[in-house]
Amino acid sequence: MPLVPAWGLGAPEVDRMLGQEGLAVGGVHEIKPVLTAGGLHAADRAAALLFALLLARRRLDGLARLPAAAGPSSILWCARQSDLKEFGRLHMPGLAALGIASEGFVFVETSSREDTLWAIEQGMMSGALAMVVGLVDDVGLTPARRLSLVAERTATPCLLLTPPRSMPVASVATRWRLGRARAGPHPFDPRAPGAARLAITLERCLSRPLAAAAPAFTLEWSDETHRFHMAAGVADRADAPVASRGIASRRVA
Repeated sequence: MPLVPAWGLGAPEVDRMLGQEGLAVGGVHEIKPVLTAGGLHAADRAAALLFALLLARRRLDGLARLPAAAGPSSILWCARQSDLKEFGRLHMPGLAALGIASEGFVFVETSSREDTLWAIEQGMMSGALAMVVGLVDDVGLTPARRLSLVAERTATPCLLLTPPRSMPVASVATRWRLGRARAGPHPFDPRAPGAARLAITLERCLSRPLAAAAPAFTLEWSDETHRFHMAAGVADRADAPVASRGIASRRVA
C-alpha cells in the first residue's frame, strides 16, 4: 500500500476549500495559465510553471517527514521536444533556489503528445515516484480517465500543465487557473521585489464542487516556511494583478 502523507498548499483558507484531505494524492491536477485580452503572456505561463514546482516542493516536504527511506523522492517531468524548444527547459539553479534538488528529477523528452501521455502513465504505474508532471497541449477523454484511474490506484499524484486555450481535462481532481501578480513588498528595501505572489482561481474541485465557485485569490510563497499564505496588503483594487483581469477576483486584506 503506497504511503499517502497529507498534501496541501499550506494556506489554511485554501486547504479548507479543498476539504480534509487537501490535494488528492491519488488524483490528477490540471494547471492552466490565464488568458487575457492580449492573449497568453509569458509571465502568466511562468506563474503556472512556478505553481507546479511549488506544489512539487510541498509534496516532497510531506514525503520527507515519513520514516527514513520510506517514501519515493523522485519527480518525473515529461514534455514534448517541440514544447521545450519553444518554452525552454527547467533551470537547475532556479530549482535549487526553490529548495528542490535537480538530481531528484527524471526528465523525459518525447516526440509526440501520445508518447508524453504514455510516459506519464508508465511513470505513475511504477509506484516509485513522488509525483509526475506533464506538459501537454491536449488530453482526450479516454487518456484523461486512464491517468485518473492510475493515480488513484498507485497514490501517485499527477500535475498536467496545459495551454490556456485547450479544452479542460476531464476527470481531474482539481483545476487551477494561474496568473502573475505584483510581488509583495521587500521587508528591507522598498525598491526591491519581495515574496513571489500568484493570482489563482480554483476552477474545479472534485471532492468539494462548491469550492470552485469561490472568487479568485492571491497567494504569496514563503521561502522560510515553504508554504503558501494569503497575500496581505492588497486591498486596493487599483493595484490588482494584471493576470486577474477578465476573471472574478477579490482582494485579500
